[in-house]
Amino acid sequence: MQSSHCTLDEAFEDLDWDTEKGLEAVACDTEGFVPPKVMLISSKVPKAEYIPTIIRRDDPSIIPILYDHEHATFEDILEEIERKLNVYHKGAKIWKMLIFCQGGPGHLYLLKNKVATFAKVEKEEDMIHPSSTVRSVEWGACPLPLGDPPLSTSFWKRLSRLMSKVNPEPNVIHIMGCYILGNP
Repeated sequence: MQSSHCTLDEAFEDLDWDTEKGLEAVACDTEGFVPPKVMLISSKVPKAEYIPTIIRRDDPSIIPILYDHEHATFEDILEEIERKLNVYHKGAKIWKMLIFCQGGPGHLYLLKNKVATFAKVEKEEDMIHPSSTVRSVEWGACPLPLGDPPLSTSFWKRLSRLMSKVNPEPNVIHIMGCYILGNP
């Protein structure tokens, strides 16, 4: 009984995938459409408030999102990404993404009291692996190994739903951490 239930769930996931891919293709099939690139910037990054202005000068398809490291939640970040994507182009999904936050060798501070290490990302409920929409998460030069997505809703799984399904290249989230207190 369990195996038939999983097969049915997989069938619905495939149907959802195809439906979402079709909707995205229609929404983005306009002349002059440039796929969006999202740059998520923590307020803990030095001079973070200047980064959005600087990066938009060279490429208007970059959507900078500055978030409050101290008070934001993963839900706040996801809502802001979704809102900005719809402002950029209704129905558009992320084609490329960079998360720029505080961190150092082997650790990142995505939010206050949310340290991400390789081990913690695998364990913590709200930071667990992305679903199959995201092929890998690059942590500096080290790709984060991805396993099967958990049954629970997580930040990475929900973020993966905002990634493009029509992008011919694999979806990769680049993560860049910077030292605040010490020297590398």
